[in-house]
Amino acid sequence: MQNLDLTNLVLGAWLLFVVIKRQLAPKVVRFKMAFFVLVTLLGAASIGDAFNKQHLQISPSQAVVFGGLSLASAIVFALLRAWSYRFWVDNNGLVMRQGNWLTLVWWVVGIAGHVGVDRLWIGRLDQCDIQHG
Repeated sequence: MQNLDLTNLVLGAWLLFVVIKRQLAPKVVRFKMAFFVLVTLLGAASIGDAFNKQHLQISPSQAVVFGGLSLASAIVFALLRAWSYRFWVDNNGLVMRQGNWLTLVWWVVGIAGHVGVDRLWIGRLDQCDIQHG
C-alpha cells in the first residue's frame, strides 16, 4: 500500500506542475478525444489493479457512495474551473481560454477533495479489514 501512496503523491505533484503551467498560458479551446480515452483507460486500469492486486472487495452501496462522491467532486470542480477561465476569440477566429489564480485555487481544492475521498475510502477499507480480519 505504501508504494501506491508514493506513486499517487509523485503523480499528483507532477500533475499539479503540469496543470499550473498549462492553466496560466493562453490555449486554443479544442476537444481532444485521445486525452479522454487515455484518462478513461488509466482509470479503468487503476480500478482493475485495486480489485486484482489489492483484493478489493466492496458492496454495491459502497461503490455508489464513493464512486458518486468522486464523480461529484470532479464535476463540481470542473465547472468551477471553467467558470474562472477568461474566454475570447483571437484574430484568427479561434476560441481561446486562460486560467488565473482562482483557476489554480479550484485545481488545488479539487485535488484535495479527491484525495479526501480517497483517504475516506482507504479508512473505510481499513475498518472493514479490522472488523472482518
